[in-house]
Amino acid sequence: MAESTLVPEPRVGRVYRSQRTIRLADVAADGRLRLDAMARYMQDIASDDVVDAGAEDELLTWVVRRTLIDVEQQFITDRSASLATWASGAGSHWAARRTSITGDAGGLAEAESIWVLLDRATSRPARLPAAFEELYDASGLGRKVSAKLELPSEPAPGTLKVRWPIRVSDIDTLGHANNAVYWAAIESALATDPDGAAMGGRVRGVLEYRRALDLTSDLELAIARDHSETAVWFIDGGDTAASAVIRRRSTH
Repeated sequence: MAESTLVPEPRVGRVYRSQRTIRLADVAADGRLRLDAMARYMQDIASDDVVDAGAEDELLTWVVRRTLIDVEQQFITDRSASLATWASGAGSHWAARRTSITGDAGGLAEAESIWVLLDRATSRPARLPAAFEELYDASGLGRKVSAKLELPSEPAPGTLKVRWPIRVSDIDTLGHANNAVYWAAIESALATDPDGAAMGGRVRGVLEYRRALDLTSDLELAIARDHSETAVWFIDGGDTAASAVIRRRSTH
């Protein structure tokens, strides 16, 4: 998994902030804030930013292409989180959104997602409108980003596979499995790690979406481990719908 440096909060441009209470449904058995909870926080603050900016457009919608989450310090005793989000770059039909999550007891996660803009009528990528540039161009500082996928598209033969059924409650208003559902599946894959330490300390997770999952999906998780790294493929009817890599990182 390639290393990448997340850009810091800009000194200019729009930055949207909010607060979240860390609730029982957000934490694992060990009290750690789960990755799927962080993903929900990220998509919620992104939606709140768009609403607050008056940038909603019923003809267009955003879908996630790639998400990177760096957990720099696990959220263990934190009871609330401060969130900040801003546009951190753009391409022709997509844009990057950075999110910083800071706990009240030292927890810290930094994340970035690539979102592709779609025309609702055709489900095809749409060019970023002038209104996007007016609102978000300054915080992006002219940074160009790519929507290219980087993770291996297929698991090796013989990789462990487990069933993962999609539930009605996993489906959002687009008729697809919500972004956070994929991270919940990743949490389940990590929980089967025999060394029991998959999520201790600093963690980097990358998730790439290739096509949507829905209630008709016949889904299996293919799970492979190599030292400090766990790879997960979402196999739907024999084809890869998404892939992820989670890596325990050095504390130095």
